[in-house]
Amino acid sequence: MRKDILLLALLFTMAFAFADIVPSNFAVSPATFKPGVSGTLAFVLTNNGNRTVTGISLYPSGQYLTFNFEKVDVGSLGPGASTTVTLPFKVSANAIPGVYNVQVAAYWVDVDVHGYKTFSYPLTVSSSVTFQVSSISIDVNQIHPGEAFTVDAIIKNTGGAARNARLTSSSTQFTFSGSSQVLLGDLAADQESAVKIPFTASADLPPGIYSIPLTVTYEDELGTTQTASLSISPVTIYKRSIYFSIATHSNVANILPGQKVTVTVHISNVGTEEARFVKVSLTPNSSSFILLNSGEKYIERIPVNGSSDVSFDLGVNSGTQPGFYPLRVAISFADARGVEQSPIIQNTGLEVAGVSDLDVIASASPAPITSGKKYTLSIQVSNVGTFQLKSVRASVSSDFFDVLTAPDAYIGTLSVDDYSTITYPIYVHEGIEPGRHTFIATITYRDSDNVERSITKVAYLDIVSQEVAARATGTTGGLNGWTLAFVALGVAILGYLGYKRFISRKKR
Repeated sequence: MRKDILLLALLFTMAFAFADIVPSNFAVSPATFKPGVSGTLAFVLTNNGNRTVTGISLYPSGQYLTFNFEKVDVGSLGPGASTTVTLPFKVSANAIPGVYNVQVAAYWVDVDVHGYKTFSYPLTVSSSVTFQVSSISIDVNQIHPGEAFTVDAIIKNTGGAARNARLTSSSTQFTFSGSSQVLLGDLAADQESAVKIPFTASADLPPGIYSIPLTVTYEDELGTTQTASLSISPVTIYKRSIYFSIATHSNVANILPGQKVTVTVHISNVGTEEARFVKVSLTPNSSSFILLNSGEKYIERIPVNGSSDVSFDLGVNSGTQPGFYPLRVAISFADARGVEQSPIIQNTGLEVAGVSDLDVIASASPAPITSGKKYTLSIQVSNVGTFQLKSVRASVSSDFFDVLTAPDAYIGTLSVDDYSTITYPIYVHEGIEPGRHTFIATITYRDSDNVERSITKVAYLDIVSQEVAARATGTTGGLNGWTLAFVALGVAILGYLGYKRFISRKKR
């Protein structure tokens, strides 16, 4: 009977003892696979059973995939233990675009029993598409800064099929004219497309030889959006026969909100030809500036190596925060023959400073204040400047009272027109003469540039004599309201008694 029980217990234990390895957290690198590309598949292998497994071996395989190792030895995993496995591989150069499974066969030993399982992970292989550009021609002989031109070219797809292909400019110096992209359409392998690409050169582009970067965006054979790079070169930018050097300055070194500012634009003709009928326009790119007169000025002519100044009056909005604000200067002109030229545009700007100012008002309670007593001093700190103050702290010092706690107090952030009140327990010295007495309040803060600054303010308290304080609070030795009331009551009682006595005598 006892042997039967032991046998049943052993069978029960064996029934609930098992080992199993489970893969999870798959990750592939790189994110996109193309024919001929190498990569890795990584995953976590976990023993989900309650017995140790040994001799774990993995055998990876897959169509169009060549693995660096035919067999990967993992070793042993205890119950609940995990390990990370990485399988390096390469996609065959002649792989056809599609989805392929990485197959992994796993073998292990559980006590004396051999375990086996397979698992897989899908891998997407996209077609390898490359583009070539040729037969480049430009419709003008010379390109100057700010001018438009058109490039004729042939773009050929030398890889797999590309659908809905379109061109965009990757340059800030050369932008597409009239549209943000140029359509190429569907391009099969080895198919080419003749395109016209309209460009505009930046107005402030220095003369030189340039390469214009382009991006081709397309969908591959699996419908995945892909990109490829192209370039148009060489593109030569020539110096204009009329070329201006532009400088701006204001009549105020420290521009503040609410001010009127005169901005002068200095224009020098550094080209090789006279400029005529010059129109200079100034446009604020922000509501913080308001033109107080015409935004256009005219100059009849600027000879070679000559210069001229034009001025514009601007008002700075009173609510303008400190910072740099852009202005746009545009110059339209004609050449010496009177032929209108492409305008030149230059961006400039003005730096607006902030006004940091604080107001301090002091009071004490209970009032009025006399010497030789304790009071609560209240300091109201107000931001009367033009920008927010951060990390505001205050401290007080005086020669006629003592601060009974730490003299420093933290306020925090004070917005424009905001205030905060801090209090200190103080003791006013004995023998302080009546009158107005001043003390120092030091305010430390961080400005809009996060620079710590300090400002010192003089505040005051009015000290009165003991007699004045007593009269103000109704505690003098004279007749106060209650005393007068009692006197009046006494007089009334005496008058009543006298009246009663007079009546009684009259009756007798």
